[in-house]
Amino acid sequence: MGLPEDKIAFASDCMGNLFAFGSVALNQSSQVWFFDHDTGEIVVVAPSFKDWIQQYLDLRFVPLDD
Repeated sequence: MGLPEDKIAFASDCMGNLFAFGSVALNQSSQVWFFDHDTGEIVVVAPSFKDWIQQYLDLRFVPLDD
C-alpha cells in the first residue's frame, strides 16, 4: 500500500486509510500517524495513542428525533 517501512499500522478508517505508530517507539506516548493510501501522504494526527483514542471517547451524543 505504500506505508513507510518505519511505521506500524494498527487501525484503518472506512476508506482504507491507516493509522500507525512509528516503529522506533511503541509505547503510550508514541505519536499516531494517518496514512492516506490514495495520495501517499502521512501526517501526525495525535501526540499519543491516549490523545488519539480520547478524541473518539469525547464525541458528543446526538439523540435521534422521535
